[in-house]
Amino acid sequence: MKSKKILAAGMLMVVVTCMKAQTATNVSETDLIRSTLLDYIEGTANGEPDRLRRAFHPDFNLYTVTKEDSLRTISGASYIANVKVGRKNSRRGRILSIDYDQDIAIAKVEVVVPGWRDFIDHFLLLKYEGSWKIVHKSFTWSPASEQTVSAKEIDELFAGFNTKNHPAVAATVIQRGKVIYKKAFGSAILDHGVPATVETKFQLGGLSKHFTAFAVLLLEEQGKLSLTDDIRTYMPQLPEYEETITIDNLMSMTSGLPDFWTLKNIAGWHRDDVFTQAHALELIRKSKPAFAPGEDYIYSNTDLLLLSEIVSEASGKPFASFLKDEIFEPLGMTNTLVVEDFEQFTPNIAASYERDGDGFKRSALNYGITGATNMYSSIEDLSKWELNLQNPTIGSKQIIDKMLTACTLKDGSTMDPLFGRVAYGQHLLHKERGVLNAYQTGSLGGYASSIFRFLDQEFTVIVLSSGIPYSGYLGMQTAYKFLEDHFTEPQEVDFTTLKTKRLTKKQLEQHAGLYWIEPGGYSRTITVENDTLTYVRGGGRNSKLVPLSDNQFQMISPGDETILVSFDEKNGKKQMNFVIGESAPLIAYRQDPFQLDQNELRSYAGLYYCEQLNVLYEFSIENGKLAAKNMRAGNVTFKPIRKNLFEGDQWFFSGIQFSNDKNGFHLSLEDARNIWFEKLR
Repeated sequence: MKSKKILAAGMLMVVVTCMKAQTATNVSETDLIRSTLLDYIEGTANGEPDRLRRAFHPDFNLYTVTKEDSLRTISGASYIANVKVGRKNSRRGRILSIDYDQDIAIAKVEVVVPGWRDFIDHFLLLKYEGSWKIVHKSFTWSPASEQTVSAKEIDELFAGFNTKNHPAVAATVIQRGKVIYKKAFGSAILDHGVPATVETKFQLGGLSKHFTAFAVLLLEEQGKLSLTDDIRTYMPQLPEYEETITIDNLMSMTSGLPDFWTLKNIAGWHRDDVFTQAHALELIRKSKPAFAPGEDYIYSNTDLLLLSEIVSEASGKPFASFLKDEIFEPLGMTNTLVVEDFEQFTPNIAASYERDGDGFKRSALNYGITGATNMYSSIEDLSKWELNLQNPTIGSKQIIDKMLTACTLKDGSTMDPLFGRVAYGQHLLHKERGVLNAYQTGSLGGYASSIFRFLDQEFTVIVLSSGIPYSGYLGMQTAYKFLEDHFTEPQEVDFTTLKTKRLTKKQLEQHAGLYWIEPGGYSRTITVENDTLTYVRGGGRNSKLVPLSDNQFQMISPGDETILVSFDEKNGKKQMNFVIGESAPLIAYRQDPFQLDQNELRSYAGLYYCEQLNVLYEFSIENGKLAAKNMRAGNVTFKPIRKNLFEGDQWFFSGIQFSNDKNGFHLSLEDARNIWFEKLR
């Protein structure tokens, strides 16, 4: 394409005409100019605004010509303000030429932003107060060259699934608005050796949430609802809450309502029990928010289920019909549907399987839940959907932008759990090796789905499967093939390059102990083993911690994630902070060693009933430990953490806090907080 216009071209031409050939005696001046240009290149790439301040004259301006053929000027202060401290990016630069005469110079620099554009930057520099300063910059650009990956190279990543004896796997790659790879592997029905195709349907699990969010925003655009509406406007059967829960609260998962899947397990439902929308709604109807709407965040499937009900009420159509009429049929997604009745016959489907020794067995799905799950689609159809997101014909660009917008709490802060920032489209926004990625994964029964969107690179990879627990690693391996030159961080953290600090065993031991995470309701233990601090999870999964300072450590773990564990004291409490990348810290507090004798333990024994879930647990002492039994949920064994606080060995009963009078306890999990059990006897 033609280069854009360059302001100050006349000025630069005048300067060029008076340039003299450089000689060996002025190499030092060239080096000084080069140093200034490197401050610009590296300061922008590595998130070092101070280097830009050193490179720019106080009156620096960037000049460009807009599409409307008007002049746009950006001041040095504005330019520097866009460079965040420590935020590295994938741009690479090299100096192409330097010419100067006395106190004036011109220079040319190539800057490559992988997956976006290749720039040629033109600079005017002046020698000012003894050093060279950039006073003007303008540029030309062209589209970035694409990294070429053959279909055969991608096929090799999926070679282990390309057999009739393995459940189905399918993948697609979309780059810059074009589907460049689309293929299926394995068998849709193992019993009959039915091969999977790109039109085979898979259960999407959590990827269904993406379509639910889109449907809500589409109805908002059509004027049929507002995100500020009270959800009881559409669902009056819900109880009157102390504070209004809005549709926006459901979209941002800030309603405070507990996750119905977790409630289902606490109530004793088995994995293979028939579980319908009506069952889930009954559990939700009896629940209270754990906090005032908008003040906190729970990753809750409940919010998405309620959104599907609201879509039905606002549109006047069943949820499945609305999506079919407004999205699937207009886009030609003929193999995509919402299954509201798990018994309905669905043709051309990949059956659900899970590992059974060296083979596989069927994994039944007896669920009739919409909004959060129960959407089926093919890799062919999801390719069409992804193209619509990049160049929308269904829905507007405003909807697409909204879906990628970070959700916020009442105080305006974003929600940044460990694995990414929450967005309206039910994505998590997360930097993968320094490159922004909007992703979502789903799993249900034997199905596993994943989508990774690298926004700046206009690159998407989707993987669907019906017999592996997690498909995301296949998607990321595919992305690495295409985007290797774009990443600013290595695929594996090189722990040998860390700048560490040697600490004595005594210094390490001051951090050791058991730490309790609230409201998550579970513990982590820090120990010292062979002069090394160790982070201990359940099931014997341990990770070594490398000291970066007296109180900050980096966890040794596979992959590219930087995981930091730090310690401090607040209000007299020893605190541990756990951070992945740019996430908000997960905070845990150290507990003093605590023991209970058998008489004290027996005071907790009895029958406890939860009216909300209509479930009864019997607590007794077994083998010197407090234990709970339920005919359907099974047994839970507890260890004491502090007075009246216990940790269970089942995920759905991990944290219980007894009242001081021991007349009951609150079951407190991250996504189902403060469930009350009353003591009957």
